[in-house]
Amino acid sequence: MNSVLQCLFAVPQLAELFVSKDEIGAMLNPGNPLGTGGELAKAFSGLIQNVAFSRGKTQVPNVFKQVLGNFSPRFAGLEQQDAMELFNTAVDLLHEDLNRILKKPYVESVESGSDPDDVVAKESWRRHKLRNDSVIVDLFQGTWLLEFIAISAIVSDIAKSHVADFCFCWRTTGQFKSHLTCPNESCKGKSWRKFDPFTAVSCPLPPAKKKKASYDVTVYTQKGMVLRFRAWAVGTD
Repeated sequence: MNSVLQCLFAVPQLAELFVSKDEIGAMLNPGNPLGTGGELAKAFSGLIQNVAFSRGKTQVPNVFKQVLGNFSPRFAGLEQQDAMELFNTAVDLLHEDLNRILKKPYVESVESGSDPDDVVAKESWRRHKLRNDSVIVDLFQGTWLLEFIAISAIVSDIAKSHVADFCFCWRTTGQFKSHLTCPNESCKGKSWRKFDPFTAVSCPLPPAKKKKASYDVTVYTQKGMVLRFRAWAVGTD
């Protein structure tokens, strides 16, 4: 929990917002059944205030942990938890507590058809925003769609019929792109593309000791810039 909270505290826009109790109170959506009735947002705001005005003194996030455990029991005890799971759960609940959409409409998934990726991605994002609109979305999923970046991650053991791409929006975490092509002749090579927003990406470690997995990432921008880098993960027992 400490590592996740430190990461959240390090986002200036988030800290500046949550340090204001009145501003957070005006944003709450207590009637959202997917949230915590505003309890987690208020607890996080109180924790930010304690840290901001503590003059360097250690702060224990007891209230935040208790509220989080009340709505997600797996984090209620003292057992060690996966930081990525805690991050995703906490950020999602904070988003729902602050969701500006009071009544979520029914939204169908986007049919990709023959449209290019940028068209499908933007339409998927537009429909996502019909149900999800909060400061968490603004900061972690993004609204900066003018500069579009496509990131392809090549993983050696991924199935040939399924390619996982990442489509990023500038200054945001962005969307996952899933591209599935039917291998059977009866499908006549039909393919499906889907874009789903995310707030963080986890890279699995290989299970076997001393086994390595590499992730080759290429970034393309509309201005013609190409960035390439490789990340390595080494498995341990």
